[in-house]
Amino acid sequence: MNSSKSNSIPSEEIIRKLEQRNKELVEIVHEPKYHEELKTAIENNYVQKFYIALRL
Repeated sequence: MNSSKSNSIPSEEIIRKLEQRNKELVEIVHEPKYHEELKTAIENNYVQKFYIALRL
């Protein structure tokens, strides 16, 4: 049953929530490695790009 859930494309609402979560996390995570990764993901819009790639 888990495989069918992992194969589904997330809704746009879930994508927006993930983007918001990243913005909140970047404010509270101070460990340099993770902070930079979150900043990079936000600046390069990786969540949205991943979502679009799933839909293709």
